[in-house]
Amino acid sequence: VAAGHPRRLLRVWQTATGELKWKREPADEDYAGPFPLAAVALSFDGTLLAVAEYGGPIRIWDLNQKKVLGELVAMP
Repeated sequence: VAAGHPRRLLRVWQTATGELKWKREPADEDYAGPFPLAAVALSFDGTLLAVAEYGGPIRIWDLNQKKVLGELVAMP
């Protein structure tokens, strides 16, 4: 299960155990961007997380490698 908060808090839990598997907060160095979170979506296998920001990009995170794979940016 994945959840995001407009104040830029992200969490991913293992549903079978309730264990917190991954998190990001504004203070994390690899978590740049000033925009509040709009939506999150977790891949079926739980390895990728898409994070959309209001007025900002959509970032695709690899949860196994714990890094951003890329960004999708809307063109004006």
